[in-house]
Amino acid sequence: MKKIIYFTLLLICNAANSQYCNYAEPVDITNTTANVDFGIVTQGNPSNVRVRLSVAPNSPQTGITINYPSNPVPASGSASAIYTMSLGTLMQNTTYNFIVEVTNPTTGAVLTFNGAGIAGERTFTTSGPPASPVITIFPTNNTSSSSTNVLFSINPRNAATTPIVRYGLSANNLNLSQVGTLVTGNTTVNRTISLSGLSSNTIYYFIIESTNTAGTTTAPATGTAQFTSGAGGPTITNNTVSGLTATGATINFDINPNGTPTFALQVRYKRPWEPNYTLLTVAGASGSTTVSKSQIITGLQPGTTYNYYIYCSNTNGNIVEFPIPVATFTTPALAPQLLYHFPFNGSMASIVNTGTLTSTISQNYVSNGIGANQALNVVVADTDAARVTAPTAALNLLPSGSAPRSVVMRLKLNQLNTFADFPFFWGLPSNSNAFTIEPNIQETAVSSWGSASNGFTNVYNFVPATNTWYTVCVTFDGTQSKLYVDNTNYASQTLTVDTRGNDFFLCRTGASNYGRGNMAFDDLKIYNYALSQAEINALSNQDFQANNLKFSLYPNPANHLVNISMETELKSVEIYTLQGQRVLTTDKNQVDVSLLASGMYLVRVEDANKGISTQKLVLE
Repeated sequence: MKKIIYFTLLLICNAANSQYCNYAEPVDITNTTANVDFGIVTQGNPSNVRVRLSVAPNSPQTGITINYPSNPVPASGSASAIYTMSLGTLMQNTTYNFIVEVTNPTTGAVLTFNGAGIAGERTFTTSGPPASPVITIFPTNNTSSSSTNVLFSINPRNAATTPIVRYGLSANNLNLSQVGTLVTGNTTVNRTISLSGLSSNTIYYFIIESTNTAGTTTAPATGTAQFTSGAGGPTITNNTVSGLTATGATINFDINPNGTPTFALQVRYKRPWEPNYTLLTVAGASGSTTVSKSQIITGLQPGTTYNYYIYCSNTNGNIVEFPIPVATFTTPALAPQLLYHFPFNGSMASIVNTGTLTSTISQNYVSNGIGANQALNVVVADTDAARVTAPTAALNLLPSGSAPRSVVMRLKLNQLNTFADFPFFWGLPSNSNAFTIEPNIQETAVSSWGSASNGFTNVYNFVPATNTWYTVCVTFDGTQSKLYVDNTNYASQTLTVDTRGNDFFLCRTGASNYGRGNMAFDDLKIYNYALSQAEINALSNQDFQANNLKFSLYPNPANHLVNISMETELKSVEIYTLQGQRVLTTDKNQVDVSLLASGMYLVRVEDANKGISTQKLVLE
């Protein structure tokens, strides 16, 4: 019978003058047996060899260990010696995972080494017709005074089967039963069979039985398993999500402590790619009555899916997790808008929504070419110690996944390097999971982290000059990125983006050992949509530069009339939203703003000498 074999060879060996394995191959595969041929180059060191073996898809590290019977392999020279060892009695028509481990019994020093140069575990499949199912029992879950969940894994071994739980009050009288669902294929899957109508504080005995065309399997193979009903654990039901917004949600559920007070009651949630759950403590419960609980979650990321479950332990040490598998909810996306605006006028706080960049050192403010101390100057050298000082913030409104976005800023590079600098970065430092721009002495790239050949980086033919202010805009519409510099569009290119996380950095990346920058920032804005050319024009450096024009704007804040006073002759007044939309134009020194909504605006004034300047205006 033809077999396709995939493998990884894990080798552990002595680092100095080390022995290693340069060959490992499953051979002589039958219905119930198999051997492994392996080649050892001992380099004068004795070697112990063992195989770790498990039924797929389980890791070999969780399976059995088979030692080479003639350990240690005797010391020899640099030539490879081939040995064979048996893997014992196996199950027919079953896929196994295995790894080979080589150690130095004298020194105990280890070194991971892949002689074959192939990553992953090795696998092989025994031949033969379908075999009886394989069942593994796990501890029961969510046990109450009247019900429990029987948890187990089952591999039907290429013949359909339906598992059954047989249970009762005596190991010799399993007179009750509950049928599970049909299982097919040749893969180990987890299953749950719920038992109800139990008596409280009672020991129940049970087995799991499953029959296919090859035979019947009973687990445990001998005797019975058991559980105790009653006050063994609380019952959690009716989990729902309410109050769902772009940044928050409320988790609701019912809990019956079943006579034993809860010790820890928590709602646990995370984004699917995150390794750890965030834990929120809920007020405990006691007694034998079902009560309703709610927990508010805040600070969520818009347009993002979250996993969640309820965790409860009681004073008896019993633990319940519900639901299993975990439930999910997705926050709605925000309407297109300006998410953050960092003027950097002596502060690293956003004046739109809540968000403040912080640093472990004091940051310097310099001229933005218009006024003193109106720009943030950041210097981060290419060292891990320097990267710790880079300004950073957790900005929960940042677009995630492939959601559209735009970043606009006035930028002056004090220094330009052969390799990339990173004006801004958010996300994770892995393929497609970030969003950043990378100027260097040859080009400027827009990247989601990763190579251009794989679609994770777009290169644009723009090389910034040092000590020169530019208005830089990067947009992403969900498919393509665009780079604009002072109104010049450097064309759109397809970019693969799956941004994960909301940690935002200046002059470094999300990797603690990568990224640098020496540059000044002014008026950094982040949007959750791709700005149009017209909007970018309105926000450009050319439209908002000062040209030495000075004017007074009063009252400010205002709610009805705004006066403009200047020494030269007024030519025009234009008022823009922070999103770059022009909402009012006049050539009068007194402007009626009563029809505009409350908020912050930019007032652009031009005089007869073509001098231009802008100021911020707050309308109440």
